[in-house]
Amino acid sequence: MRTSPVLAALACVIVAGCQSPITTPVRSASAATAADPTAALSKESIGQRCTITLRSESDGETMRYEGVLKSYDEESVVVEKPSLIVEKEQTVPVIGKLPIVKRNFKNVGMFRESLKSNVTIARNRIAKLRHD
Repeated sequence: MRTSPVLAALACVIVAGCQSPITTPVRSASAATAADPTAALSKESIGQRCTITLRSESDGETMRYEGVLKSYDEESVVVEKPSLIVEKEQTVPVIGKLPIVKRNFKNVGMFRESLKSNVTIARNRIAKLRHD
């Protein structure tokens, strides 16, 4: 039986008032690859459609490339026939943070462009990589 970390910490404080949790949270296999999302790349991945999400440089903006994986090495990934997709989210400064009403005070814009040349992406900029 898996115990959530929050329940374990709460049980620890209520029962014994101790400083360390009674159980340790179970780490999934995906947590190991969270540091390097490109670790799952293999020779079979070449030629498959993929979606690469880049690390965000500003709040509320998401950039991703969709295309065919052409090649990869230790430093970069090359995408063939790419489409660049940029999503930008803007909210009203204070009201846009409130949980219940924030969707009424939020604007999400999306931009999509098909690029004519291959795109080379540095592996350290990749936040998420998914094969289709």
